[in-house]
Amino acid sequence: MKQLHLIQKRPAFFNNTAFRKLFNVTEIDKLNPEEQKMYKLTIDADRNWRNVISYAKYEEKLIFAETLIRDTSFNDQKIAALVGVEECFVRQVRAKVSAYD
Repeated sequence: MKQLHLIQKRPAFFNNTAFRKLFNVTEIDKLNPEEQKMYKLTIDADRNWRNVISYAKYEEKLIFAETLIRDTSFNDQKIAALVGVEECFVRQVRAKVSAYD
């Protein structure tokens, strides 16, 4: 520990996820309150963006599945393979489509 200040690089042992998170937290604590606020806003914006993208992908799959259900005679297994979802997803979509028709 007395020689810790001489280390130039982080040892490979500290490169696992838990230590990276710990090092990130300590870096954030060094920020002044305004910088911490900006950091939090950046993290929140990034999380929101990822959620928007995730929801858009879900909607795209939903619409594709609905279209295949209405316009083809494909079974649930075939539709699931084409859309890239589980069969239970297709069954749920098929139930909703049937309820509206």
